[in-house]
Amino acid sequence: MAVRQMVTPLFFYVNLKPILTCIVGSQMPNLLLRMKNYLMNAGFVLLFLLFLVSCGGNTQSNVPTEYCEELVRLAEEGDTLAQMNLAKCYAKGQGVEKSNEEANKWFLKAAEQGNANAMTEMGNAYLNGWGVSVDNQEAIKWFQKAAEKGNAVAMSNLGVCYEKGLGVKQDYNQAYNYFKMAAEQDNAPAQLFLGDYYRFHYSRIGIAHNENEAFKWYLKAAEQGLADAQYQVGLSYTLSFGANRNIPKAIEWYEKAGEQNHAMALYNLGVIYMNGEDVPQDFNKGVEYFKKSASLGEQKAIDALRSLR
Repeated sequence: MAVRQMVTPLFFYVNLKPILTCIVGSQMPNLLLRMKNYLMNAGFVLLFLLFLVSCGGNTQSNVPTEYCEELVRLAEEGDTLAQMNLAKCYAKGQGVEKSNEEANKWFLKAAEQGNANAMTEMGNAYLNGWGVSVDNQEAIKWFQKAAEKGNAVAMSNLGVCYEKGLGVKQDYNQAYNYFKMAAEQDNAPAQLFLGDYYRFHYSRIGIAHNENEAFKWYLKAAEQGLADAQYQVGLSYTLSFGANRNIPKAIEWYEKAGEQNHAMALYNLGVIYMNGEDVPQDFNKGVEYFKKSASLGEQKAIDALRSLR
């Protein structure tokens, strides 16, 4: 099944208080409520998002009741941004009791007003059974609606559905086409999947095996923080796949993936240090990486540790 991706981030009205408090100390609730109309402006939204970043991304999980009430009022008046944010509050249990059913209710209202992000969320709900029965065909319907509006996450999810035959007849060419469209919009999972087509699945769609093209897309996804892509970049530098062999760079990317508990990246780091591949041999460091990888269930690391006994 497709892994749910976060759609284009939306600003939470309910997070205004912690953001402002972080910047200038405690604020009067009435001030925030008076400002809400101005904060609908995209410029103010961007400004507050920048403030949030400057605060280290800290927000409160327990959102004050008055802000939830204000969000509900705006959502009931038909404001799609409020509907989306209210849905996310229910999906995450922020300020309200977590409820996928309530989240879907508000995602649906926003989707029916043409919000592509909400359409994608409805597709995710039906694909994964979040608050509804699993219905792959219904998921496809919503993903297609969102994709027609240019939503990259929906395109990537359609790629997965066509590749796996979820709700549609399996079609690798269609999967490739959707991954390519999404990848060109900087969707990191799609970039990873597209790289896989050039490295592993090229025969499925009759294209040439192209390690340079695979590396290009893996690197784009890796730079966005996707652990599997970071691992593939490390592998490329290790085995000279689409890039010149460069073990220090391989280590750099394996470490990035390892920080996200990528078991194979940790195992490869262990191999590099155990063998002293273009780096000083370090038995202890190699064992340490094998242990980390083994703790995540990687059989190769488990076998390597057994062989050292």
